[in-house]
Amino acid sequence: HKLSGGRKSPHAGKMATLERPEGLDHELPRAVLQRLIKSGLPQGVGISKDAKTAFGVATQIFVSYCTATANEISSEGKKKMLTAEDVLEAVKAMDFQEFVEPLTESLQSFREEQAEKKKRSKEKRDAEKKEAAVEAAAKAVALAEAQSLAEEESRKRVHNAIAEFEEDEVQKSKQARMEDDGNLEKSVEESAVEEVVSPADATEVPAAAEADAMAE
Repeated sequence: HKLSGGRKSPHAGKMATLERPEGLDHELPRAVLQRLIKSGLPQGVGISKDAKTAFGVATQIFVSYCTATANEISSEGKKKMLTAEDVLEAVKAMDFQEFVEPLTESLQSFREEQAEKKKRSKEKRDAEKKEAAVEAAAKAVALAEAQSLAEEESRKRVHNAIAEFEEDEVQKSKQARMEDDGNLEKSVEESAVEEVVSPADATEVPAAAEADAMAE
């Protein structure tokens, strides 16, 4: 239970018991542990409850052991945060060199996957922003066109109202002129009649007077 370089494991002497080691208060999710166990067993092979418990405790011990080793390595480098590289160095120090390469490849794959997810997420956000901008621009154009049509319609209505008013005034003016012309014509006719009738009336008066005298 010694680390490479003579360092002693923080959990030395606890590997032989299934009891929960001191300081390991957090269990791994059972579903995760179950998948890990099944992935390492041939198809059709079962596992007892005690074996599952043993795997659970062993996993917790290994994680705690690796964490303590990585923390020691990080502290030696005067760092305040554990990194993936510290964990890989801890795996080496724990004499699990054969795990380093697959862990490194897995770490690289994970980083590439995360970078791709981040890229897709950014592209999606950019596409959504672009779509929103296009939609907003389309709405602005539609609103401007609607306002322009409304203004044009308003101008047409005003123009039509003015034209109707002017036409009405013209008709009224024509009607007034016609009435004035009619009145003038009537007045002229009446004047002519008076001029024609007046001399006859003047000759009829003496004749009537003469007839009255003779009768007497």
